[in-house]
Amino acid sequence: MSNLNGVASMSPDALLAYCRLQLHSLDQETSAQIQVQNTELDDRKAVEKVQSTLESFGTQGPQNGTQMANCVSAFDDAIQSLATDDPVRAQLDQQRATMISTYHYHAAENTSQTISSLARLVGANGDLGATAETSLIQMPALTTPTSDTPKDGQWAGTTGALSNLVTDIKSDADIRMLQLQDLVSERQQAVQLFTGMMSKTDQTLEDQSKAIGR
Repeated sequence: MSNLNGVASMSPDALLAYCRLQLHSLDQETSAQIQVQNTELDDRKAVEKVQSTLESFGTQGPQNGTQMANCVSAFDDAIQSLATDDPVRAQLDQQRATMISTYHYHAAENTSQTISSLARLVGANGDLGATAETSLIQMPALTTPTSDTPKDGQWAGTTGALSNLVTDIKSDADIRMLQLQDLVSERQQAVQLFTGMMSKTDQTLEDQSKAIGR
């Protein structure tokens, strides 16, 4: 709270305006802290959801590309749920990229659609289009996603990075909770102080009014 030197000499209107200004400043700080805490709660939920998916594959991790695709999808969902300027979103994006690179993950590709489109293009400019498209359209619609199987202890490092991120979020939230409690306490003290000052001012004005009437 701002320095109160000289406040006692203020006029009643000036004192009231000063009190309102100080309380408004504290209310703004409190609202900002609450907003940050809400963001951190969303961050924590998003990260823990990814963590739960990855840990569901035990200590050995995904054993095939399809299982790894589930992990990548969990990252994608969490990243999309957070604001673009959220630092946690950037950290999740980096961990996702690291996981994909570490285990050489390759997503499924729509082979039939890609080659069929190429066949139609050839057919528009030559005689092979119809035959090629008839054969190619019978191919499976999707290739199978692929990835390396985690080696001993390797998956623990991947899930551990998420666990560390959750710990950091919790630590920041604890600090902000203490800051919020301090702000609430400071506001309560300010209200009590300003109420006392206004009461004293009212009493002074009343005494002065009585003195003039005598």
